[in-house]
Amino acid sequence: MFKSLTRFLLVLSMVGAGLVHAAGYPEKPIRIIAPYAPGGGVDMVARLLAVKLQEKFNQPVIVENRVGASGMIAAQLLSRADPNGYTLLLDAVSITMNPSIHKKLPYDPAAIQPVAKLITLPMVLAVNPSIPPKNLNELIDYLKGNSASVNFALAGTSTRLAAELFKLTSSTNFTMVPYQGSAPSILSLLSGSTQFTISDLPSISQHIASGKIRAIASSAGNRTSLLPNVPTAKEMGLTDFVVTSWYGVFAPVGTPPEILRQLNTEINRIIVLPDVVERFKALGAEPDAMSVDEFSGLYKNEITRWRDVVKRSGMVINE
Repeated sequence: MFKSLTRFLLVLSMVGAGLVHAAGYPEKPIRIIAPYAPGGGVDMVARLLAVKLQEKFNQPVIVENRVGASGMIAAQLLSRADPNGYTLLLDAVSITMNPSIHKKLPYDPAAIQPVAKLITLPMVLAVNPSIPPKNLNELIDYLKGNSASVNFALAGTSTRLAAELFKLTSSTNFTMVPYQGSAPSILSLLSGSTQFTISDLPSISQHIASGKIRAIASSAGNRTSLLPNVPTAKEMGLTDFVVTSWYGVFAPVGTPPEILRQLNTEINRIIVLPDVVERFKALGAEPDAMSVDEFSGLYKNEITRWRDVVKRSGMVINE
């Protein structure tokens, strides 16, 4: 009885503290950690969000780039921050993939609290026009007959796991050639050093438009308005190959629920502002609002999904 009453009073005090914090939030500068270098998509969206939050909150919102280890340095920093709403992380879908490809993470994924989803970016299967496939079925047949001579341009965690999922769902094989980022991987595809890749749309859209790279299929669940004539893999019969890239905002676990809801509400308002939507379109992205609970569910489901892909693929896990 005494223990139950003590626990109840403790929970009540924590809820009360959360409400007090939320009532005056924010009272000082907010920091948004960006895990990738300045100038990239994540950094650009973080800085756009920072400007809009600063206008609303009338407090400085500072973007801090903490680059390295596929975003894990930034995630570790967030997980150790005070859960008070003043340290946030803006990261991509790879935050749900790292737990499946690293035996030892420098942080606990359960210490990361999803706050709001920002955008969805379609991923595209694309080839150098020097190889003959013009649609997904032709590409699958080509890979099955020429697996030893097809090189895949690999650019980081998300393309690696997307490629592993494609192998599993299409029963194909090809050689993965790693590059340090999307820019050099796309250059390799343009030059013909590699013949095939799966890329987020912003990295490849201009080359598709110029005809230097051929889009075979989108891996999104539905056709994107940005490539209306390119079918999805699902449409072409590869129903289990659905992969999108996305960006979202995260906080340390323990951040008061009222602050999470306040941030979620403001972010959902910001991502549909006309000028923000135009900036997203320039990136090849579309706003994708979710509640805190919806985004938390997506985060957990994606971690489970990619662990399953890694297990089924038999790929070597990083120490």
